Amino acid sequence: MEHVLNNDGTKVIGDDSEALRRPELFQGNVRFVFFFHYLNFDRTLITPFGEVAVPKESELPLRLSAIQYEPSG
Repeated sequence: MEHVLNNDGTKVIGDDSEALRRPELFQGNVRFVFFFHYLNFDRTLITPFGEVAVPKESELPLRLSAIQYEPSG
C-alpha cells in the first residue's frame, strides 16, 4: 500500500502498482507513505538508499488525510 508523493508531500502522484510501471517516479527527491503492521521504533529502517531512523509515532498530518489504511484480508 505504498504511495508516492510529490516533492513537498502534499499530493499523491502514484500508488504501489503505478510505481512499478513508472520508474521515473523514483528520480530526484522522492517521498513515500506506507503503513507498518508491526514496527519496532528502536530499530532503523533499511532501504535501498541506506538506513533511516524511524521517527517517533505522531498523529497523521492533515496533508495525508486522503490516504486511508486498508487492512489486507
